[in-house]
Amino acid sequence: CGVPLGQDPFGAALLGTGLPLELIVRSLALDPHVTLLGGGGEGSLFDALEDTDARECLVKCAEIAKLNLVQEPGQEPGGPPSRGGKAKAAGSRAPSSTPGEA
Repeated sequence: CGVPLGQDPFGAALLGTGLPLELIVRSLALDPHVTLLGGGGEGSLFDALEDTDARECLVKCAEIAKLNLVQEPGQEPGGPPSRGGKAKAAGSRAPSSTPGEA
């Protein structure tokens, strides 16, 4: 459905934050329920990003994703997200196929 994420300007910028493609398309794009920044409890990712410009949205999205990543064995807490596609935002559900990718 459309352009691959890496060919879309915002998608490429989101990938440039270091978040794995798998995390973006299988978790973040589906509006997961996440732990919010600043001790704000839990809520919708989309609500947390609402009314932000593109630059602020990228920063917040990366920070929220890292806060909510499921750590893999051997990965340091707070370290960079896994590029293996196994990490995902807490509370999210992965669809059976990758939307938007050809």
